[in-house]
Amino acid sequence: MPLKETNLTGPLARALALVAGLVLGVGLLVLLLRTVSGDVLASAFAHVDYTYLLIALVPFLLTFGIKVTRWGLLFGQDSPTWWTLFGAISVGYGVNTVLPLRLGEVVTAYWVRDRSRVGMARALGTIAVERITDGVAVLLILVVFAPTVAFPRALVAPTIVVGGLMVAGLAALVVVALMSAPEAGWAQRIIARFRETPLRVVVEMLGQALTGVRALRDPGALSLYLAYTVIIWVSNSVLFWLLVRAFHLDVPLSAGFLLTGVLFLGMAVPSSPGYLGVFDYLMVLTLSLYDVRHGPAVAAALAAHFINFVPVTVVGLLLLARHGETLVLSLASRSSRPEERPYS
Repeated sequence: MPLKETNLTGPLARALALVAGLVLGVGLLVLLLRTVSGDVLASAFAHVDYTYLLIALVPFLLTFGIKVTRWGLLFGQDSPTWWTLFGAISVGYGVNTVLPLRLGEVVTAYWVRDRSRVGMARALGTIAVERITDGVAVLLILVVFAPTVAFPRALVAPTIVVGGLMVAGLAALVVVALMSAPEAGWAQRIIARFRETPLRVVVEMLGQALTGVRALRDPGALSLYLAYTVIIWVSNSVLFWLLVRAFHLDVPLSAGFLLTGVLFLGMAVPSSPGYLGVFDYLMVLTLSLYDVRHGPAVAAALAAHFINFVPVTVVGLLLLARHGETLVLSLASRSSRPEERPYS
C-alpha cells in the first residue's frame, strides 16, 4: 500500500515565520534596552503622573467595550450575547499575545460558534469585515497625521496607495452589503475565479468578509457601525496620548493618532508573540519624530505595551482556562455543525 504523501511546506513555513518573528522581536527589545540605562528607566517610572494613567482607563475601557458592541452589529438579529462576544475577543487577544501567526482569530470564531447559533464561516466573515474596516481607519489616520511631522517620505506614497485600495475595498463591501443575494452573485463569481491564483489569501479574506456584511444592508446599522469605528480609533489615539503624557513628555494630541496608525499597521504583520520588541521599537521610533528623549520614550513604550496587552491577555487566558475544554474539543474535531453558505 503506497504511503500517503505529506506536504510539509505549510508547517515548515509557519515554523520559520515563528522563529523569524521571535528573533526579530527579541532583537529589537534587547537593542532598545541596551541603549538606555537602568537608572534612567527607574527615574522615568518613579515620576509617572498617575492622574493621566487613571484618566487613561476611560478610553481603554471605552475602546474595548465599543469593539464588542460594534462586532455584535455584524451578526444582526442573530447576534450572540454581549458577554459571549466579550469572552471571544478576550480569548482571541490572549491567544494572539502568547502564540504567533494570528491564531487568536480562529479561536475567537470557535468560541462564538460553540456558544451561539452562529456558524464558523459567518463568525470568520465578521472578523474579516472588522479587520478590513480597521485597516482602512488606520491608514486614513496615517494619511492625515503623517504630514504633521517629518515622517519618512519613502513611506508616505505607499501608505496613500494602500490606503486608497483599502478604502475602495471597504466601499465595495458596503455596496455588496446593500445588495440582495442574487444581485451580489457577481462578487462570489469573481472571488471563485481568483481563489487558485497568488491572490488566494486576499480573495479568501474578501470571501469571508462577504458573509459578515449581511447585517449592514440596513443603512441604520451601517451608520452605527461606522460611528462606532470612529469612536474606537479616536478613543484609542487619546489613550496613547495620555500614556505618553503620564511620563511628562510634551507631545501634541496628534502624536496619539500617529502612534495609533504606526503601531497598529505594524501589528498587522505577524511577528513575535505579543509583538514583543516590535511594538516597543515602533513606539520609540515614532516618538523620536517629536524630539522625545530616548530614555523616557522607552519607558513610555514599555508601559503602553503592558497596559495594552497584559490586562486583556490575563482575562482571556483565565476564560480559556475555565471554559476552554469545549474549545479544545472543537478545534480537534474541526466542526460538527453544518456551515452557512458564503453569502445569502
